[in-house]
Amino acid sequence: MLTVRLDETTERRLAEACRQLGCSKSEAVKQSLAEWLERFEPLPDPYELGKDLFDAGEPAYLPRKIRNDGNLGLFT
Repeated sequence: MLTVRLDETTERRLAEACRQLGCSKSEAVKQSLAEWLERFEPLPDPYELGKDLFDAGEPAYLPRKIRNDGNLGLFT
C-alpha cells in the first residue's frame, strides 16, 4: 500500500483527466507508474534479439567488381 500526497493543482488535473477517461485516480496513477517504470528496464541484448536469424541462410557476398577494387560506387 502506498499513499501519495499531491499538490492541489496536480490533484485537480488528475481528477479532471480521470473524469474524462472514466477511470479512478488510483487506476490512472498505477498505469502511469507502470509506464514510467518501464523506462528503467534493461534493453534487450542485440544478440538475443537476432540469434534465431544467425546462420539462417546463405551469406551475402559483395559483387566481384566491388571486392576487387573496393569501390562501393557511392561517390562516383
